[in-house]
Amino acid sequence: MKVILLKNVQGLGGPGDVKEVKEGYAKNFLFPQKLAEVLSDRKVKDISDKQKREEKKKKTAQKNKEKLASKINGKSFKFSLRADDTGTLYTKLSSKYIAERLKKSNFMVNEKDVILSAPLKKTGEYIAELRLGGSKAKIKILITRK
Repeated sequence: MKVILLKNVQGLGGPGDVKEVKEGYAKNFLFPQKLAEVLSDRKVKDISDKQKREEKKKKTAQKNKEKLASKINGKSFKFSLRADDTGTLYTKLSSKYIAERLKKSNFMVNEKDVILSAPLKKTGEYIAELRLGGSKAKIKILITRK
C-alpha cells in the first residue's frame, strides 16, 4: 500500500515522503497516529504544488539577498559606544548588535549573515563581511568613543 508520510517516522522517512508499506502497518500504526495518509492522485498533485511554491519562495529570497548585497556593499556605519581612555570598549561589538543596527537602517540582515574576524573590542575602523545567500558584501564599521 502506498502512503504519504505526514510526520517523521523513524526508519521510514520524513514528511512528504511517499513510501510503500504493508497494509497492516498502515492501518494499525500509521493511520491511527496520523503519521500517514493513503496516497491519492490529489495528494500527489498537492505535494508537487507545495514543492513548486517552496522552490519559488527560495529563489525569490535568494534574489532579494543578492539585491541587498549590492545595495549595502561599501556602506559605512558608525557606532558610538562607551569606552575607557585607551579606547577599549566596555562591551564588545558583536555580529548580533551590528545586525540589529543594520535592520534599523532598513537592511534586513540576520546575525548569522554578519562575519567578523574577531569580536570588536577597541575603537577604530573595521571591515565586516556579510554573506547574503551566494553573494558577499563588505561594510565599514567605525567605532567611536561615546
